[in-house]
Amino acid sequence: MILLVVMLFAMLPTTVLADGDGKPDGWWPALDAYNQARTAYDQAAAQGKAGSNSQVEKDFLTAGDNYVQVLMSVSRNSFTAENLYNVYNDRRSRNIFENRNDYTAAADNIKKLMDISQWATDNGVHDYTDMVLTCRARLSVLEPRTGVYALSYTQKNTYGSKIAASSGTYYGAVETSENYDQRTITSFYVELEERSIADHAYRIDTYADGSRVLQINLNFKNEGTTAKKVPSGAYDSLLQDGLSYLATVNSPVLLRIGAEMDNWRDRATPQEFIAAYRYIAAKARSLCPKAELVWSPNYVADFYTSAESYYPGDDVVDWVGVSLYYNYASTNNSAAWIEFAKKYQYADPVLVAMSVMDIAVSHKKPFIVTEGGAIRDAAHDGTGIQWTAKKAAKEYSTLNMVYPQVKAIVYFDTVNPSGTNDYRIQGQVKTAVDQAIAENPAMIQPGTASAGTWIPITGYKEKPGDILLIGAAGHTFKNADMSAVYKLDGSKAASTGGSPNYLKLNMSALRTGKHKLEVTLSDGYGYSAAKTYTLLVTGDGAVQISEGWTDGGYTATPFSDVPDSAYYVDAVNWAYYHEPQITDGTGHGKFSPEAPVDRGQTVTFLWRAAGKPEPQTKVNPFKDVKETDYFYKAVLWAVEKGITNGTNSDGTKFSPKDPVKRNQLVTFLWRSLDRPGDTGSSVWYEDAERWANENGLLTGTAVAYQGKDNCPRQDVVLYLYRALENK
Repeated sequence: MILLVVMLFAMLPTTVLADGDGKPDGWWPALDAYNQARTAYDQAAAQGKAGSNSQVEKDFLTAGDNYVQVLMSVSRNSFTAENLYNVYNDRRSRNIFENRNDYTAAADNIKKLMDISQWATDNGVHDYTDMVLTCRARLSVLEPRTGVYALSYTQKNTYGSKIAASSGTYYGAVETSENYDQRTITSFYVELEERSIADHAYRIDTYADGSRVLQINLNFKNEGTTAKKVPSGAYDSLLQDGLSYLATVNSPVLLRIGAEMDNWRDRATPQEFIAAYRYIAAKARSLCPKAELVWSPNYVADFYTSAESYYPGDDVVDWVGVSLYYNYASTNNSAAWIEFAKKYQYADPVLVAMSVMDIAVSHKKPFIVTEGGAIRDAAHDGTGIQWTAKKAAKEYSTLNMVYPQVKAIVYFDTVNPSGTNDYRIQGQVKTAVDQAIAENPAMIQPGTASAGTWIPITGYKEKPGDILLIGAAGHTFKNADMSAVYKLDGSKAASTGGSPNYLKLNMSALRTGKHKLEVTLSDGYGYSAAKTYTLLVTGDGAVQISEGWTDGGYTATPFSDVPDSAYYVDAVNWAYYHEPQITDGTGHGKFSPEAPVDRGQTVTFLWRAAGKPEPQTKVNPFKDVKETDYFYKAVLWAVEKGITNGTNSDGTKFSPKDPVKRNQLVTFLWRSLDRPGDTGSSVWYEDAERWANENGLLTGTAVAYQGKDNCPRQDVVLYLYRALENK
């Protein structure tokens, strides 16, 4: 009996014996059952027999739930806290819910572990500060994030910067780069303690021709030791000389002050760093006021450090930057980093930018990747170069898609000073990066002044031109490169295997009206997210995108008397959705397709289709057209363009209330298009009819074309649509 008791106590976690008070009834058998289930699970796992939803896994979870229920039957105390910690941490360390792709349950477990860890720390039970930080890091990548985006040429935002482009992202590299030195931003490093920035003028001036942005990295070589000396004036002469020189540089300048302060070996306190930064910032504001200031922490802070605690204030920060490194395998032994950037898994440019990007968003500042990249290391299973190529390409294709505040990217295209890490863009890496940049219209190319901006797809409303470019991105706990399948109106439009997941919609193939877009993002491990959108194409080529799809939402035509099968349905849609609108029907949701159209209405339709241009002339030749008539400006414009000269011999009568004849309408259109194929025929409508016939305007209607027949509303908009939609 004594031996049995000793053996049972040996099986208990050491924390069980930490406090003899507060043990709930039934804890011993519940603990015993949990220990047995955990042992069985671990033994099965060692043999490869503990897969998701296996019986041993189910037994392990059930035993844990039962044990938690017993522990929570009494008020929380040191004993129950330690044992709850064990259960939640057992599930975390074994990735139980993650392996099931049940990320909601996984996040719930991490939140419970973080809560109990914080309570135990605050109440002196045990210092679990490291676990609290670990849980925060895991939560940042645990909950799936997915997004669908569209490329916009109308959404513009500099986030308060005078240097940031209103649309698009600058890209470039360090000054010593062999590949990207001639791009739209170039970066220089200067050690504050050694020489003045002006001493590097021979390097900087080479690139200071106004064609690119210059980033000056004013580094603190001795880190915290330097930061402590700055406010005392120890470097005033160097600062005075260097900042005065920057005022003379003939290019936009970004001044990055004391980079990576959250990860220095010679640590400065937040107060010491902020004092140093603000001291230099005040001098920069005075001596080189056009330069903009960059506050730039590292992509991951030291384990017990918060990057934002070093933020020096909105008044002295113009840009938020980050050192963005996403190496194949981390060499940082910090537990927080291991949680956040596991080998193969979270070392991803979009994910590692997230924590510092959150700071930029909260302070409404433009964002710059001040340096970064991935090591060109072929030693990792022979896949290191491929990894670098893939992730570097993702930085240029997807980073500014997910985060439109990314206004500049600087790649550390060199070998680091110690010679141990090679970040050069060469070979496979260069090919992949070049392709990513060429295919992303949101990257600002040298010699160009415009680029697009990625925005969330919902709410998109503009004319995309020939191509509407859509992209998708997301991550789960298991995969940072989700694939996408696109369906348009029920048919597969594209299938992509990872970032950037582009869909290129040819606008010429999209008829006017409503289209259903379905996007399914998958991580390859069983998780998928399906999204549905309505694309409304208006007659003038604009696209409006809204979330969801319902038959009661946008319809192909807003008129109850225009069936979807009607030969003129596309023309009616075009006329209704055109900007400016050509016609909104005859009232009460009706279009009245067979109703006659008078001459005043006809020139008004044509004038609206042309964008309602303001007539230059104020001379009205017609006695039957008054300034108060709704068609007054349209008629003056038509006379000015030579579209009409009236209905009588002396040109004083327009006859606005007369029904328009088919040959009159065809002639109006022909003249509005500068009389193509004009032969000078004495028959006023002959050349117009020949042109219309040759271009397919007159066929496929309810009745055969007769020039002297009245033209009903359905054919008026049909002729306008055929003549003007693709002119």
